[in-house]
Amino acid sequence: MFTVHATKKLLDRLTQRRRPEVATPTSMMGNWYATFVGWRPQVALFVNEQTLLPVLTPLAPAATLLSRFPEHLAGLLRALGVPDEFVESELHAMGEGVWAKTANRSLVGSMTEFVLLANAWRARGRDDLLALSLHLAEVPCSPLYRAEVSPDRAVAALVERWRAGTLEVPVPAPVALASPEPPAEPPARPDPHAVRNQRRPSDIDDGEVERAIDRIAVRSDERARDARHIYDSLTWGEGASQITQAAVQNWLWYQLPTKYLTDEPGYQSRLAGIAAELFDELGLDLYAAVCRSARTGEVHDAFDRSPEQGYSAMRRAVEASGIDPPDTDNFRWGGVMGIEEACAHSAVEVALERAMSDGEFGVGDRGWRSRQQLVTERTLDRQHPSQPGQSWRTAIATERVANWISDAARRSGDLGRMRARVGNQMLHPIVPPPDVAERMAPIMWLLQRFGSEQALTQAGYLNRPFVLAIHTERPWNDPFDLGPPRSETDEITLHRLRGFLEHAGALRKRSHVLHRTKHGTAMAVDPIVAWGAVVEHLGADAWSRFVTETAGLVLVDRGEPVLEKELTRLVVAFAGEAGWRSGGHPPTDRAVLVAFSDSRALMDLCGLLSEEGDWSARRYRLTSSGVTLVRALLRQTAAGPRHHP
Repeated sequence: MFTVHATKKLLDRLTQRRRPEVATPTSMMGNWYATFVGWRPQVALFVNEQTLLPVLTPLAPAATLLSRFPEHLAGLLRALGVPDEFVESELHAMGEGVWAKTANRSLVGSMTEFVLLANAWRARGRDDLLALSLHLAEVPCSPLYRAEVSPDRAVAALVERWRAGTLEVPVPAPVALASPEPPAEPPARPDPHAVRNQRRPSDIDDGEVERAIDRIAVRSDERARDARHIYDSLTWGEGASQITQAAVQNWLWYQLPTKYLTDEPGYQSRLAGIAAELFDELGLDLYAAVCRSARTGEVHDAFDRSPEQGYSAMRRAVEASGIDPPDTDNFRWGGVMGIEEACAHSAVEVALERAMSDGEFGVGDRGWRSRQQLVTERTLDRQHPSQPGQSWRTAIATERVANWISDAARRSGDLGRMRARVGNQMLHPIVPPPDVAERMAPIMWLLQRFGSEQALTQAGYLNRPFVLAIHTERPWNDPFDLGPPRSETDEITLHRLRGFLEHAGALRKRSHVLHRTKHGTAMAVDPIVAWGAVVEHLGADAWSRFVTETAGLVLVDRGEPVLEKELTRLVVAFAGEAGWRSGGHPPTDRAVLVAFSDSRALMDLCGLLSEEGDWSARRYRLTSSGVTLVRALLRQTAAGPRHHP
């Protein structure tokens, strides 16, 4: 007799009834767990309760799954080199199998990991179930770290005990699975911001952890097993020093709601309570408070309603924790991080946790976000732990620039080499040119002349009196001057400047009024702020930005005037190789010229780009300040945050 604890996904596909109580196993390997794997054809994954040995078995026909399982188990055991005598003895001892509900969270977590790994290997063309089972059997599993490490070794150790005559048939605890556990946690919801750990996790040794779990076992063996699983999930065999507030929050608010396959009602709050119990035993009061907090309950409730609401609640909880590394005036985190950036992000999380513990700031205190940014900046400028002479900030910049170059090189060798030639210049901030005030003068003049607001027409254009005043007073020559304008669109340079300033956040439209923002007011009086806005926002969209940067890169690389036709040809070629498409086709000369037109006009207006020759042989040349601008544009992208792989 043996019992298979099946998840709800699998039980829903079976016709046999499940038993409310666990059958006492008569075999040497004991009872099993199983779940549904939605491949084509469908598959069931069995995992041994004692050794974590995984066995993939065809699901159909579902009515005979339980009777067919021993045959597939025998095939896997023989493939692992288990003696025939053991295999035959195990099959004979198994006898009849029965279904039951899942009862061990650690086993369900292991099944989840096996399914994820099997999906990855199957995607590479490995679809033989026996071969996949053998691969999975070699995977290190956290519940086995202190013993045999992987299922295949656990089976080998089991066979050795059988040979030595010391093997005992495992007997499950005589509890009815249908009976819910009594609530172990009080309803109190502590505020984590008001609690501190009594000690640092790095001061806790393995012996203390073992004694803490033993004390939990005195109260409940099942809770002790779950506490062990939680500890292993947080440390991966590396000891208590790996436990941080960020790791605890990630497990509570992300892994627990999304990575566990179970039909157990309320399992999230139950496991969170067991985690809190473990942290209580270890003197980690802050982490226990996070487990019991109202915020954790809100995240779990939101995930119960829908994944979308769950992820939204999770993001709010992380932000409110105080340890989520913020963007600063000088640094922004990417949505997609390389190894160095991810490690730096973790280092800042730890630094923020320590700063809050030391009383440097508290969530909700006056000015706490500014102090949070100061801690972030301070940590980014610390010595890198494994790169002498580098800080976290410079290591991230180096990694980002290397990715910027390699991304281009994979698609276009010429563009990759061109980027590589300026790569070293991208590692450090680009200082504005000495004549930055003169270069930004047209932008600053318009913002000053604009005032706090200007009325718009019904069509959404600037009012005619203001347009006429600009036409009369403007400090630039408009090449398209056709006399007094009837509307904003007749004053081409003004129209383009307005579009850029709205894109840069200097102007904002509300109803039929265009307002100057705080950022616009700062740009009006500070040329460095205006320069920064041009660097960040030149190019109305991703396509225009790519064209502007690539055209500028060609001009910097050549170091001499370049024919418009030649420049356009190169940018079109680079864009096509880089994967840009319009209607499924590579970009055309016209698409590049249109995308570059507004940026070119603004650079020309500010004395950053000059045009030479007539329309049939027009050449472009960067001024010295224009070279500085292009380098700053390129660094903004090369060393800036990545949001796409």
